Amino acid sequence: MCGLHLEAGFEIKMSESEKRAAYQIIKSMGDYNIVALLLRQRELRRLGKMIDHIPPTYFLGYLFSDPILKNSMRRIRDNYFKWTTFIEGLSPKMDEMARSGLLYQELPHFADYLRINYDNLYERCRQHDWEEFVKQLM
Repeated sequence: MCGLHLEAGFEIKMSESEKRAAYQIIKSMGDYNIVALLLRQRELRRLGKMIDHIPPTYFLGYLFSDPILKNSMRRIRDNYFKWTTFIEGLSPKMDEMARSGLLYQELPHFADYLRINYDNLYERCRQHDWEEFVKQLM
């Protein structure tokens, strides 16, 4: 695995193939309508399995540090079905990371790296409000 060392001690540990898979999923979700996504469902699920093991902070850090993917996330947010699907997929992993305490350990560095207000993110974590947490990253 290649780890990209980022400022403030935050490190995204994703291989190039994992980054490509994440990129394809989010770009597709942002670009295609629901019918087109349903037609690509098999491929998107295959890509999803490639990155399912990645901690959500690495995944979100990668998405929101890339301007193209950040823009795709805004388009996903504007579609109820896509947004709900994204948040429902992310939430269990965020809950697990919060319960383990790892999320709170990484949060200051994660917030610094993405230049997001730590206090706002911390409050969303405390409430397990992952939808608002992701909106803060936009």
